[in-house]
Amino acid sequence: MNHIGAGGIDGGMLTRMRADVRDLLHDADQSVTAIVATPTSSDTDPASGHVVAAEVQDTVTGYLSDLAFREAAADPRVQVGDRVLSVLAADLTTTPTIATTVRVGDVRHAVVRMSSDPLGIYYDLVLRRTG
Repeated sequence: MNHIGAGGIDGGMLTRMRADVRDLLHDADQSVTAIVATPTSSDTDPASGHVVAAEVQDTVTGYLSDLAFREAAADPRVQVGDRVLSVLAADLTTTPTIATTVRVGDVRHAVVRMSSDPLGIYYDLVLRRTG
């Protein structure tokens, strides 16, 4: 498969592609609002000696779907019952990692796998419910 980075596509076409993906991910009938929290650093509080973690929280709109059984069977990091949240890269302040957590409504999830499309337009975050 041949992948072309964002630099290899006409600027107008890339803008139209981003708009199309935004429309798909923000479809009111399919979308959810989520809080994506990504740790950025940690430090030790000198007064208490406790580790204090800093994180960036972004409230985003994205598309939440069930992980296909075929995907769960092919990747040892994921399990049946995991879900996928697709979000626009431009809606996030920080690149998500497997240390990122996501809250959809009252349900918290850990990110067990993260990937991006070749053009860097969106992220797919594979989520596992933690509470």
